[in-house]
Amino acid sequence: MCVAGIVSTASAMAVPTGLTDDRNARDLTFATEWFEGEFDNDLQIWFETDPRSHTAPEERHQRSHAVHTRLPDTLLGAAAFLVREYQDDDRTKLVSEHVVSLQSHKPEEGIRLRYHRLLGDVAPTGLPTASQLEAMIGCDVILRRRGVQLEGRMQKGGCASGAGKSRSVIDETIWLGPNVYSRERIEVSPKKPGASTDADLGPVHFYKARGFDCVANMFADSYLKPSTNDKHYKFEGRHDLGDVMLVESPRDGKRYQLQLRRQRYPYYQSGGEFLLMRLREVDAPTSVAIVTSDTGNDNISLNLGWAMISCNARQP
Repeated sequence: MCVAGIVSTASAMAVPTGLTDDRNARDLTFATEWFEGEFDNDLQIWFETDPRSHTAPEERHQRSHAVHTRLPDTLLGAAAFLVREYQDDDRTKLVSEHVVSLQSHKPEEGIRLRYHRLLGDVAPTGLPTASQLEAMIGCDVILRRRGVQLEGRMQKGGCASGAGKSRSVIDETIWLGPNVYSRERIEVSPKKPGASTDADLGPVHFYKARGFDCVANMFADSYLKPSTNDKHYKFEGRHDLGDVMLVESPRDGKRYQLQLRRQRYPYYQSGGEFLLMRLREVDAPTSVAIVTSDTGNDNISLNLGWAMISCNARQP
């Protein structure tokens, strides 16, 4: 008689590291990772401008782009980020610049998000010093785990600035996840007794962008017949949430917009997410060419003979 034996194999398991008595240690790691990067609400803008969303023009959000740059932990003794927000994804239209720190709210549950105003200017490529920062006391947001995201709100009436007729109060709610963070900010003041833009429009949804480096070769004839009149472009550090690059064709002098856009169509049950590259003449109603790819792909390219363009994802 043959007796079958049971063989047990032990698979390798990751060994926990960084043991601490802080109940918020794991969520702080997530919050720090999720908050860093480049963000844009292009997907929200696209949805609101689609006729099927039935969003009136006065109810649509403004295009916003945000860059959260990690600062040395020694600056504030905590994870800190220089946050710059731009209107219309235009680096010449800086609308907000401040520092955000993330720290455990121990012994209570949660991650304390604190705002710090900048005292003085910071160069576009520079970093602030500790002496340039002033904590905005009363404006903390305590982020707590809610399912797969962190959520928190300012203490009502606690975030105030100014005095008398110039006094204003800000109420802010934040939802932070691995690929998107949303923010609803309501500001009430004697000059604006109703509230601010967000109060009327609802939260701004910032999606985390992927970085790409792009190369565009514009030929006077074609890539088969190189010429000294050909034009070559390099675009480094671009993103996939509606970023637009300008190129010119030496064939006819026409200017074209090259755009990368991660698209999400909510009207399809499947297959509604993809990465799109389009080439369109400036001010033209339609595109010359559109190429689509899976959103997770690292490369996307097109070849029209007179234009060869490729974009490659930046690796972490």
